[in-house]
Amino acid sequence: MKDHLPTPLAQPLYRAVLRAVALALLCGLLQALLPRYTLGAAALAPLSVVLGVAVAAAMSRGRWTVPAALVGVALGDLITGSGGHAALLDAGVLGLQAMTAGWLMRHAPDPDVLQLDTAPRLRRFVLVAAPAAAAVGVLAAMLAQWGVDAAAALPLARPQLAGAVGRFIADTAGVVVTAPVLLCWLGQPQAPWRPRRRPVALPLVLLVLVMLPGFNQVARRDEQRLQGAFERDATARRLRITQLLTDPVDAAVALRGVIAAGGEGLPPAVFNSLASAWTDRVPGLRNVGWLVQVPAAGPAVAATQSSGATAGAAAAASPVWAMRHLHTAQNTARNATQSATQSA
Repeated sequence: MKDHLPTPLAQPLYRAVLRAVALALLCGLLQALLPRYTLGAAALAPLSVVLGVAVAAAMSRGRWTVPAALVGVALGDLITGSGGHAALLDAGVLGLQAMTAGWLMRHAPDPDVLQLDTAPRLRRFVLVAAPAAAAVGVLAAMLAQWGVDAAAALPLARPQLAGAVGRFIADTAGVVVTAPVLLCWLGQPQAPWRPRRRPVALPLVLLVLVMLPGFNQVARRDEQRLQGAFERDATARRLRITQLLTDPVDAAVALRGVIAAGGEGLPPAVFNSLASAWTDRVPGLRNVGWLVQVPAAGPAVAATQSSGATAGAAAAASPVWAMRHLHTAQNTARNATQSATQSA
């Protein structure tokens, strides 16, 4: 079935403009005000009301209404602080979903399928158009994420899979619940839809008003639970790291103080007895090092001075620093002790 309804070009211009502005404002307000929660790797609305509005407009008035919905969605995202790239991405995905559902319903073999008054017509809407639009949204979101970060878009990863399933359910439910409400005012022809405003639209509106605060409370509770678990885990890890680092740091500071106090005159046997207990128990101490200033008359400066008077003067004027490692000092002490023993 082709688009048998009149397009905006065939209608009075002011009516088409008013409908487009009203649709853009409605989609923008809903996009900015409806709550979202984090599920897996995606931030989702518990019920895709905006998608239901766009699908209803595409079903009743044709694909010409989709651009107005896209403008409203993009403006709503920008108002809430989303970046331009994210706003365009959300608007583009929603446009593909609305056009998919509208095409499936407007090109059905049954010319009166938009009335949704029989079981086959309802099945096409609930079991074909709505799931197809939701599947398009999931696939488009994955492809867009893959274009930004291929590693983060793996569909088999648990967070991505949870986000995809949650988005599919939210989009399908949003189309099934919200689109009939708008069709009670936008559906063409209006004769079969006008009597349904009280028995169909009012209960669905009340259902949405009851569901959204409940979803919001559940989402906030889950976020608080996850935040509390993260803080507890971070605190436990910080305390564990502090406990593991206390002994090595104290030992390194103590041994460095011994070397600084004893200097070159520290007996090797004394340093060996002080350091061996710590380094045997904490092997990581053998890689500890620190910077020490070599005296101006040290071997490094003397070697430099042998290359020329100018170079020697520059080296003597500037301090010379060298890295001293704990394992080097300990090995020097042990070697000195072994040499003294062999010579004796």
